[in-house]
Amino acid sequence: MDLPRLAVILQAALSPIPEERKAAEESLNQFQYTPQHLVRLLQIIVDNEPQKISASDKGVVRENILAFIILVPQLLRAQLGECLKTIINADYPEQWPNLLQWIKFNLQSQDQIFGALYVLRILSRKYEFKSEEERLPVYHIVEETFAHLLNIFHRLIQIANPPTEVADLIKLICKIFWSSFYLEVPKQLYDPNVFNAWMILFLTILERPVPLEGQPTDPELRKSWVWWKVKKWTIQILNRLYTRFGDLKLQNPEHKAFAQMFQKNYAGKILECHLFACLMLSGRLWNEDPHEYVRKGYDIIEDLYSPRTAAMDFVSELVRKRGKANLHKFVQFIVEILRRYDEAPLELKPFRQKDGALLAIGTLCDKLKQTEPYKSELERMLVQHVFPEFKSPVGYLRAKAAWVAGQYAYINFSDQSNFLRTLHCIVSGLKDPELPVRVDSIFALRPFVEACKDLDDLRPMLPQLLDDFFKLMNEVENEDLVFTLETIVDKFGEEMAPYALGLCQNLVEYLLCLHALFTNLI
Repeated sequence: MDLPRLAVILQAALSPIPEERKAAEESLNQFQYTPQHLVRLLQIIVDNEPQKISASDKGVVRENILAFIILVPQLLRAQLGECLKTIINADYPEQWPNLLQWIKFNLQSQDQIFGALYVLRILSRKYEFKSEEERLPVYHIVEETFAHLLNIFHRLIQIANPPTEVADLIKLICKIFWSSFYLEVPKQLYDPNVFNAWMILFLTILERPVPLEGQPTDPELRKSWVWWKVKKWTIQILNRLYTRFGDLKLQNPEHKAFAQMFQKNYAGKILECHLFACLMLSGRLWNEDPHEYVRKGYDIIEDLYSPRTAAMDFVSELVRKRGKANLHKFVQFIVEILRRYDEAPLELKPFRQKDGALLAIGTLCDKLKQTEPYKSELERMLVQHVFPEFKSPVGYLRAKAAWVAGQYAYINFSDQSNFLRTLHCIVSGLKDPELPVRVDSIFALRPFVEACKDLDDLRPMLPQLLDDFFKLMNEVENEDLVFTLETIVDKFGEEMAPYALGLCQNLVEYLLCLHALFTNLI
């Protein structure tokens, strides 16, 4: 088949008329294995270069596409956006010098802001990964538009009960900022006043709760909800800034002053907000499946993938390696959370924040026990901030109180009644109606038994304690529970003789249950 005929058949294969298209496809199938067929197809591809578009037509397209971006529905806007991206990559700035002025003008027009931001996002993305010499247009873009972006951003976060349309605008601003600074911070942002204005807005978004109205109940759908995307982009920006400027050792000399300013004024705040969000409990699993909550909470494999565990490990490493610079700041942050919690009325208390604060206090245990002035204040901290939560109406705070108390069981209590009070609260937790509280109480009991200097304080509780203990062992399949029992047996020694028969019977039942479980797994 010669080239002209093959070209005609290929054209017919795209025909909207079914009969023509089917006949062409049959012809192509017929000749697909003939010699030179692939070569001829390649020749057609090479020889048929696209016709050049006239400069006047390009100009018309450029002017009209900007207007259409604003008018068309979202689905079509995405398609036009891809077209605009191609045009910008090819024509800006040489063939389209007035594009930036169009953006700047429309940023100041109340009903055109979305379109201007949408186009600016595409324009800024062109330079996101460009090397330094190719990034010069970015500085001009920032110079011309960022003051307007800052004003728009500031107005948007002042809106009470903002609709999702506000989130769409904020998300675009975040994306523009991201593309503009990803590889190199523009010189305009080195101005402390300008940079501070941006940071205030980003930190406000980070700390502000996501609106509840309109939020999907399905966690999977929630990920794609626009307000959570705003959170994601904000965290992404702050994380990028922190990793770029959080370590002075990594900075070039020309960036060192900016990095010092960033570290002094913002690094701690970003760390506190970002890290603390990971420390706070998500109560969904606690409420829906307490057994699974317990399993995950004491599973080493789960710890590898847990944001909370990662945050705890990071806090520990941070105060161990950079304690001088960060410990006091972080403790003050926790103290402020505890203060707000104490001052809030019951119906407005930030329970999840208190949970995160207690988790942080427990995580910092080893460091605080060795460091003044915190070392001498630990008992007072327990009395003031942990003891009340043993009677909290919120189950996970009762559990966290037991866990934190267990971390500090070995401190020197100046008032022994505080030790006994804590011990009694933990033992009472074994009868809590919520399973995770009972489990955390069992684990907290072990260090208190070890630290107890006068066994007379424990003897009256022993029969009931053992009874509650074995009930829990039958309910929860966690072999670590045995360590607490081992500590009790070791501590009381021969005094355990009256309980030996019941002890052995319960252990046999427990081992048989474990054997059956493992047999089923195999």
